[in-house]
Amino acid sequence: ELNKNVYMETEGQVISGDSLYYEREEGMGRAYNNVQIYDSAQDVLLQAKYALYYEESEYTLLTDSAVFIQISGEDSLYLHSDTIRSVLDSSGQFKVIKAWKKVKFFREDMQGKCDSLAYLESDSVFHLLGDPVLWSDEHQLTAEKIDIHMANGSPDYFEMTTSSFIVSQDDTSQFNQIKGRDMIGYFVESELDRIEVSGSGQTIYFARDSLDLMGINTGSSSDITIHLLDGQIEKIMLLSNPTAVLNPPGTISDAEMYLSGFIWLDQHRPARKEEIFIWTDH
Repeated sequence: ELNKNVYMETEGQVISGDSLYYEREEGMGRAYNNVQIYDSAQDVLLQAKYALYYEESEYTLLTDSAVFIQISGEDSLYLHSDTIRSVLDSSGQFKVIKAWKKVKFFREDMQGKCDSLAYLESDSVFHLLGDPVLWSDEHQLTAEKIDIHMANGSPDYFEMTTSSFIVSQDDTSQFNQIKGRDMIGYFVESELDRIEVSGSGQTIYFARDSLDLMGINTGSSSDITIHLLDGQIEKIMLLSNPTAVLNPPGTISDAEMYLSGFIWLDQHRPARKEEIFIWTDH
């Protein structure tokens, strides 16, 4: 049992904390207060007030202010949840990191929240489940399941499955909306560049000439492609059995300016990494 500024190094990992209890025969350790576990191979840092660690299986369980940090300079990702677990996958080469209850994360170009999350080191994918919400630039993305595929430490593309919905604020009371069954969104230099909607696509888009509102464009199509420029919707392409109407301002009711299932969750969005510890229910 070691106390005060404890430091222990195992193969590929460094564990530190205020105190450490370690059983060598079992290869089991418990660390308390200011716990940090650094994985040099993946450049991942785990933090908590309590950690349980098994050396042979590289099993780690963290609770009490548990944080997962994917280190990437200024673009590091900070994730907090009630509990975080790290285990080796079936190959014994890569980690599977699972977080559950009140998951919230922050990265400069991307933020999110959900009930549970899994990160697979083998293919650099984050799986978000349980009322997942993802924010990118001005866009809010929701679905039953969201998968974020990373490449070289940056978002590459996302997949949204079932009841997919994207919202961006046009002004204080108006919202551009895209709805469909499934969606795939592609990033270029960490900014959304293109979104493809598959099945039951619907759109409400406020068409503007500079700052002047030209009308409210309502459309539907089985498949839709949306092109973005500098985070703004540049072009919407209705690809299969399309219908579209440009409604002059003031000609449709307030209720008609919202697609069914619309919800605005901006009050839950973390504006900085310290806000991953703030949780409010929908």
